[in-house]
Amino acid sequence: MWRTSTDRGRGLALLALVAAAACGERPHDSADDVLRLVGDGGSCGLTATLGVSSQVVDPGVDVRISWEDLTLDLLGLPLAEVQQLRLWAFSGLGEAELAAGLVAGSIEQSSVLTQYTCQPQAQACSFSELEVFGHDYDVRDDFGVLDATWLITLHGADRRGLQAVGFIQPGSGELASLDDQSGSMSLELTLAPALAVAQGSGPSLDWSGLDTDAQGHPLSAYRLDMLGLFHLPVAIDQLEATLREQGLADASAWWLDVAGRDDASLEELQGEQGFGGIDDQGTWLLALFESSGVSPLPRVLVVLAPQ
Repeated sequence: MWRTSTDRGRGLALLALVAAAACGERPHDSADDVLRLVGDGGSCGLTATLGVSSQVVDPGVDVRISWEDLTLDLLGLPLAEVQQLRLWAFSGLGEAELAAGLVAGSIEQSSVLTQYTCQPQAQACSFSELEVFGHDYDVRDDFGVLDATWLITLHGADRRGLQAVGFIQPGSGELASLDDQSGSMSLELTLAPALAVAQGSGPSLDWSGLDTDAQGHPLSAYRLDMLGLFHLPVAIDQLEATLREQGLADASAWWLDVAGRDDASLEELQGEQGFGGIDDQGTWLLALFESSGVSPLPRVLVVLAPQ
């Protein structure tokens, strides 16, 4: 497991949970330099193991939740700008069940007792800054009172989705901090046949025909709102071990907001470096995300093979 949690003077309860994913191998249609993904698009299977730390804080004080030392998201990519912190109270679910549900995207709304939110001005939020549906409501009226499991989640700007997680419990202490050890995820990949693309190209992609995701679950293509392209400096036969040990930490990444769309050209992608087309160096992964969902995993993940 990469980004393994360590004891940094606080009580950490590391939970290793596995959500199995099915491997799809349905064919795709390709014509006129357009990749047409149908069915599951030939998506690679994903199995994710998630570990989440737990901290104790005083229910009677204005606890500060900080992520000043957080640099990586759950996939090992550089942290996106945090747009929102959410503090959840869940009924009937323990920490292990919640962590598993985050990976599988299976948490039911009926299990949510309440949810607090904060739009941070800096890399921290205090209990007193949290709101419920836009209204001030003191968290301390619930925290330590409700019979609940409490989860912190950070959500990125520009549709980057879930970035970091952590549990808190009533106890002592005035600070809860999220860092690169607060959540750890190991990815197990089952490769499907790569999709052929012309070397040096930035082909167009049409995913309107998708109906199944990388975990074998039903998929509504219109819910996909973020396209990611990742280049890893490893050969294809090293890909599975690389993702298992360090996720996408060494990947170059390009992104495109595709909300309301079901097609795009890879030439539209934006990243720290300009996108110069698919080459034969390393391994290229194409991913489609549903950032409004609770799972940080891509719904579709395919390998591109330049020809």
